[in-house]
Amino acid sequence: MLPNADIKAILFDLDNTLLDRSTAVRRYFTQLLQDASPPLPEDEFELTLLTILARDRLGYEDRAAFFDWAATTCFPDWTPAELWSDFREKLPRMIEPDPLCLELLQRLQPHYALAVITNGSAELQRAKIEAAGIDQLIDHIWISEETGAAKPDRAIFAQALAALGVTPQQALFVGDHPHQDISGARQIGMHTCWMQLDRTFPGEFPEPHCQISSLDSLQCLVP
Repeated sequence: MLPNADIKAILFDLDNTLLDRSTAVRRYFTQLLQDASPPLPEDEFELTLLTILARDRLGYEDRAAFFDWAATTCFPDWTPAELWSDFREKLPRMIEPDPLCLELLQRLQPHYALAVITNGSAELQRAKIEAAGIDQLIDHIWISEETGAAKPDRAIFAQALAALGVTPQQALFVGDHPHQDISGARQIGMHTCWMQLDRTFPGEFPEPHCQISSLDSLQCLVP
């Protein structure tokens, strides 16, 4: 449980917090590589897939730079614009609802205001939210393309807190990115919880108030 915290709202990042973006991206590029002609040898296939996922950096690589690199290096039959468009259309289909996530949100919903703050394209992010089955369990959604501010800008956090009617000290932010999520939320005074994803929190950023290895562990932190 968070010490000395009167939490009234829990705000979440989306990708690799409420939904497993990494698995969806792996599925998308696996399918794309399988459809390639001529087919890649098995060892080259796996190496290419791992290289793509590493270059993607959990989605935090600049999108234009990533798709330019991917089209040039791995998918020469595609233009960067075609690949980016195909990715946005098909990625939500690669997302599956997570029963543990849905159960957690159902348990939290009667006791807290629940919200999402995410960067990215409104169309893509909303399609992923719907595919994950969490749209009916979240009270409010803030997407950078719609708000005009992106994490870690304090403005997007301030908009959310004002709409929810809570102070920063009454809100907990849960996310996987040390700078965009944790630094962004901490600078406005929110409690923070970091999704570890088998990583060590980098020392150059203010530490989160708590860390969890899975979303289900969140239940142990809030009253």
